[in-house]
Amino acid sequence: MNRSIHIIGAGIGHSGLLTKETEQIIKSADEVYANGRISGTFATLRKDWRVVPVSDMKELAIESKNKNIALLIEGDASFFDEGEKLYNSLKEYADVKYYAGINSVQYLCAKTNQGYDNIHWFEYGKEDLLAAISYNRKVAVLLNGDDIPDKICKLLCEFGLSNIKVTVGSRLATGRERIEQDEANLLRDYEFVNPSVVIIENHHFKNPSSVLFDKELDISENSLTQETRWNGVNLLRVQPNDKILNIGAGCGEMAIELSRKAYKGHVIAIEEDKCEYERLEKNKKETGAYNITTFLGNTLEMLEQNVHIAPDCVFIGDNVRGIKNIIQSLKNKNENIRVVIMAHNMERVANAQNALSSLNFDNIKVSQISISKNRKLGRYNMMLSTDTVFFIYN
Repeated sequence: MNRSIHIIGAGIGHSGLLTKETEQIIKSADEVYANGRISGTFATLRKDWRVVPVSDMKELAIESKNKNIALLIEGDASFFDEGEKLYNSLKEYADVKYYAGINSVQYLCAKTNQGYDNIHWFEYGKEDLLAAISYNRKVAVLLNGDDIPDKICKLLCEFGLSNIKVTVGSRLATGRERIEQDEANLLRDYEFVNPSVVIIENHHFKNPSSVLFDKELDISENSLTQETRWNGVNLLRVQPNDKILNIGAGCGEMAIELSRKAYKGHVIAIEEDKCEYERLEKNKKETGAYNITTFLGNTLEMLEQNVHIAPDCVFIGDNVRGIKNIIQSLKNKNENIRVVIMAHNMERVANAQNALSSLNFDNIKVSQISISKNRKLGRYNMMLSTDTVFFIYN
């Protein structure tokens, strides 16, 4: 091809951190596109910048008659999908190359002697922050606007993570650079300004793929066994980003199971019994499942008081009554909600089927599992039935 397009990661926007190669490309290109902030920080490299939003770069580069074009985007061109999208959309029109920049997280890690390879980049609007912290050793959060570092630290303290290690870097690579490292509770009253980066380090993070066994939980006599949970959570078809409601959460055994499946999402667990609720809170803390929000009280009242609750799916325990009204309330918020109702007897099964049918759910199914476990009787190991459970689901 007789045209060249260079996609350059401008990193944190400091010209002194560009490579000699990318600096020369910027100087020698026929035209260079960048947004306002980037073009301002690199003003000394050339005078004739074309200041445009990143969203317009593709069309302008295609329409341009020039043969050598440079496109500057913030951060690392190879890390977030803006660079990849630009590359894929332009490669049929020109010989396209892209060049990584030193992004703010890399810079902050270098300044604080931290490794970079095990960091999870948190993306606003695509995942839950508490979920990211629960299931990753390190989480990096890029902040602008009203989301300031001390607000993050206060959130961590509110959810029982006050002793977690936090690194904050604001206005990096400028004359007003500020870097602080400490526990969340000691940084919550600091005043930082944006743009900033926060790295949150949780040494007690859990692997969301790890199996949750009964022995890891403080369970009661009526708690769901591990085999029951494993079946129920799969019938709910949980996706990583799901918002899930667990009604009749008991001591939290199913809520924790669901929280690991929704390792980028969030679980709301509602329980009416105070003793069970206290067990739920204990189990949540000890298993590090911070992407669970708990409520003690009546389900319908909780839903009425929290109108923003619009889950993707709901798991309803065996002890929950008034399921038709509950599901009606949820379906009004999400027409495509996925439902699993647990039952231990045929009357409950019929009640659940009727509730779903009257609310016009399609493809209502019932499955039944019988669980047997070995027990030593004299010289023999006998398989004895311990539980029979029905699941009603759509």
